[in-house]
Amino acid sequence: MKIYQFKTENFRIVVDTEPEHCPDFSFDETEETRRKVESGELECFVARATLYCNDMKIARDYLGQCIYANPKDFRNEPYFSDMVRNVISEGRDYLKSLPKLRK
Repeated sequence: MKIYQFKTENFRIVVDTEPEHCPDFSFDETEETRRKVESGELECFVARATLYCNDMKIARDYLGQCIYANPKDFRNEPYFSDMVRNVISEGRDYLKSLPKLRK
């Protein structure tokens, strides 16, 4: 599920989700969270931020074990901003590492 997208002329940032295939409920002493995930009341997912330069992936960041009633609520967390900053920083580093082409 796409939860955020930002575009400029040459760049695009997408934050989306993919299923968490190995949820860790070790913190859940009462098993309430596990029951809510199993019933569909909560969703357990991996958040993924991707930076594209002219439709080529140049940076990615992941955060697993996210549990929310609605994945779009993840946008209100500091982790969301951190992931966006991380892919921008990694993208800049990647572009700086490319050899310069002579004209």
